[in-house]
Amino acid sequence: MPAKSKAQQQAMAIALHEPSKLYARNQGLAEMSKSDLRDFAETSSKGLPAKKGKGVKGNTFFETKLLSEENCAAMRLRR
Repeated sequence: MPAKSKAQQQAMAIALHEPSKLYARNQGLAEMSKSDLRDFAETSSKGLPAKKGKGVKGNTFFETKLLSEENCAAMRLRR
């Protein structure tokens, strides 16, 4: 499973190599299997966003809003 962002890749690497340095909110990562942590940590960071955007199906909020505005405009034209 590849990491979705650089932040996720780095957190998995910390959980794999230095679990004592994890933030309290990330302590659950230490319970993952070593092979899963390795898969996430070994993901190439080239082309990954710094953080994953929030929104629907991986889109950022701005992209989602823009898409919904385009859909509304298309609906008005159909009437």
